[in-house]
Amino acid sequence: MIVEHRAPRPSQRVEGSRVHIGVFGGTFDPIHSGHLAIARQARHACALDQVVFMPAAAHPGKPSGHGASATQRLAMVRLAIAGVAWLSVCDHEITRRPPVYTVDTLRWLTGRSRAAFTLVMGADAVLRLPRWVGAADIIAMARIAVAPRPGCVWSPAALEHQLPGISARITELPGPATPIASRLVRHARAAGQPIDGLVPAAVARYIDAAQLYRSGPDTE
Repeated sequence: MIVEHRAPRPSQRVEGSRVHIGVFGGTFDPIHSGHLAIARQARHACALDQVVFMPAAAHPGKPSGHGASATQRLAMVRLAIAGVAWLSVCDHEITRRPPVYTVDTLRWLTGRSRAAFTLVMGADAVLRLPRWVGAADIIAMARIAVAPRPGCVWSPAALEHQLPGISARITELPGPATPIASRLVRHARAAGQPIDGLVPAAVARYIDAAQLYRSGPDTE
């Protein structure tokens, strides 16, 4: 099994074909309604059988101790996807000793499953992908589903010059770009503003009960 708490949904494809799984990585601090919208878009645009959320172990560049812990972020993802058969969560990157690179996660996944994998990411992330560790191996092991981000201009052709072969591996997800970001949720919470609609109701209740994002620096 590649997921933490739920086996992959049986494929509805012709017998013998591969299950298609989307891998949606990120800090998810917190997971919000925009993340779920992107997962739905990827599922339909890429004909995915399942989308697996893969919370990152740490938040690069964020001050230590600020934001939710890895355990809390994982709990919020569980709450956000509860009851949705085609969504699941994997704690692999959280439980691994750092540093954790996407290429290593994909090697782990492909070593455990014969599924066809698609990485789900925002346009801001795909612009950085050519500089990631093992970028050429990443696009060899997985396709890339790219969600639009506000103010982010990019093109597969431009990325091709930096990472040959990537343009043929990309699926651009339909817009419009979601205006919701985890930073906006944290800022609203710190300012005492409602976050209803920004995050699933169960996540909002968890944030309130755990007193998350009440104050502190937030530069990300």
